Formats: sequence, C-alpha cells, structure tokens
Amino acid sequence: MDTISPLSKKKSLDIFFREHNISKYVLGTAQLGQSYGIANRDGVPDRDRSRAIVMNAWGAGARCFDTAQGYGRSEAVLGQALSDSGISHDTLVITKLRSDHDPSSPEWVASSVMDSLQYLNITSLFGVMLHRYDWIQYLDGTLGDELRQLRDQGLIRYLGISVYTVEEVVTALEHPDVDIVQAPCNLWNPELYLDEIF
Repeated sequence: MDTISPLSKKKSLDIFFREHNISKYVLGTAQLGQSYGIANRDGVPDRDRSRAIVMNAWGAGARCFDTAQGYGRSEAVLGQALSDSGISHDTLVITKLRSDHDPSSPEWVASSVMDSLQYLNITSLFGVMLHRYDWIQYLDGTLGDELRQLRDQGLIRYLGISVYTVEEVVTALEHPDVDIVQAPCNLWNPELYLDEIF
C-alpha cells in the first residue's frame, strides 16, 4: 500500500492552490449582509464601503471569498462589489446552504444554488458547503445526490462543510464527498493546531 508523506501532501496542496489561484487569504463576508462581528460598531456597510472592503482584501492578495445564503444580503452585496470592481471572473466564491431548510427533502437545493449564482454574478461556485455539521449524514442520500448533480453540471466545483470540533474535522475529512472543511482555529480555539490536525 502506498503512503503519502507529509512533505508530498504539502506539495500536492501547494500545486492545488496554484492551479486554482487560491491565496492564503480568504475574506469572510458575513459582515457585508448583516450586523456581524465583535468589533462591528457601525452595522452593515453601504455599497461603497462594501466595495472598498472587497477591494482592500483583493489588494492584500485575497482571491477567494466566503459567504452564505444565511448571511442576510451578503451574497448580493458581494456579487455587486465584485461586479463593480470588474473582478467577478477572477475570484473564487464559496457559499453555504441555508440551514433553515429540510436536508431530508432537498428539492430546494438546485434553485437555491441558482439563486446564489445570480446574486453573486458568477457562473460557477468554487465551493458549496453545508452550514451545519449534523447534515453530513444527508450527503449519503438525496441531498448528496442533488449536490453531486450540480457539481457534474459544472455549477459547483467542490463540496464542503463547516465544523467546530476535532472529531467533526476528522469525520468530515473521511467523507468521500467532502473536499473543503471550514473550522475555527485561533487563540481561543487552538485545538486543531494542538491536536496536529493541520
């Protein structure tokens, strides 16, 4: 059985990042569509300020933007900022499915992905993620079928999930349909670093 050394895994990841023009910076855009963030004292930014935020991130090297269908008007505001700035076709956008729908009856998935594409003014999403970890079980059923079909049609490139614990990260990484895992890691949540998940 072949094994992959950590060095060759890193090399493969570096190649993947280069091929997709992914920078190490990703701008999270929850604040563009709703009052969000511990440091947010001004509420939702207007169109000019939103565009300035996006362009400042772009100027700092961010080529990937993270949003969600449940972040208020974030998708539409991000889409307008990308379009106004002329960079829509040079960016990678990851969104998350609304978590207030029923994952066991996913007839809503295709129309919600089409809505996201329209709001964002793009033709394909780099990633679509499940916003709730407990939905991972539905990837083996009709929800997964819907998402794989959209991926096969070229409307989605990669599938992913948001997680919060080391156990959830490990389970998500073992799932064959999960390409992207979003997990908190900072001074207040250092477990992924301490447990050598990275």
